[in-house]
Order: sequence, then C-alpha cells, then structure tokens
Amino acid sequence: MATPCDDGDPGTGDDVFGASCVCAGELIDCDGIVGGPAVPGTACDDNLTTTGNDVYGPSCICAGELIDCAGTPGGPALPGTPCDDGDPTTGADAYDANCECIGLDNDCLGISGGSAWPGTPCDDGTSTTQLDVWSTDCICVGQLVDCLACPVVPALPSTPLQRR
Repeated sequence: MATPCDDGDPGTGDDVFGASCVCAGELIDCDGIVGGPAVPGTACDDNLTTTGNDVYGPSCICAGELIDCAGTPGGPALPGTPCDDGDPTTGADAYDANCECIGLDNDCLGISGGSAWPGTPCDDGTSTTQLDVWSTDCICVGQLVDCLACPVVPALPSTPLQRR
C-alpha cells in the first residue's frame, strides 16, 4: 500500500508517494470526483435548451454553443441574419428575435419596406392628370384635369382667348 502525502496541488486528490518517492495525486474532474472522466473538453449538459454540443471548458464550466434559428448548434442563422420567407411579395427577409423568418412587404415600385403604397402620391407622367396616387393594383393613376374649369387668361390683341 502506498503512503499518503500531499502534493500541494488542489486539483488532485488521493495523493500518495509513488515508486520513485514522488508525491502525486490523481486529477479531480469537473464533477469533483478524483480520477473521474469529466475533464475539460469532454461532453456535459449545461441544462439549457438554447445550446447544444455542450463541453467542459478549461475552468470546468459546462457550456454549449447557441442553437441557431435553423436548429444547428453554433450555426450562423441568428436573429437579424438574412433568410428566405418564401413569399415573393416580400424582401429583405431576416430572422426576428423569435427566430421567425419575416420579410418586409414590397411597395408598388417593388422596394422592400418602401413608401409607394396604394393611396400614396405618385406621378403618372401625364400632364393631363392631377392628384396622382397608387391604386390598389399598384398602378399610378390621376384625375383628368378639367380644362373648362381653368381660369380664362386674356389673350394678346389679335389672338384667341386661352384657358389655363
């Protein structure tokens, strides 16, 4: 039977003098068990449902990699990163804080999150219309200008009257 001793290392236990008269002990694992298998780099469970691939770190702290929005431990699909919501009427799709892939609606010009919505002003490029707005079908339409309601402008001598 070996003679007990204290090797002065708090990270070991069951210290004894060996055959060469050197005092040495067995490593105490991360669970506090002398010679146990729970050492840094081995699998553990940090009891968090939001992590995976849990291992003991150098200081015996059990920690895992964050499970991303696609369910992959340590994956790149995190809130705020791009995704595809599968909806062709949206763009700039990104994962939200709840890991839902959500896109911004495309406006009448096809701009994600733009401001050209039905009922908002636009310019149909026609001088014979006014008060142009986007229709519910995203067509820019205006009201015809009533030329008969325009004020009469006196004409120069020898020219016909003109309406504005």
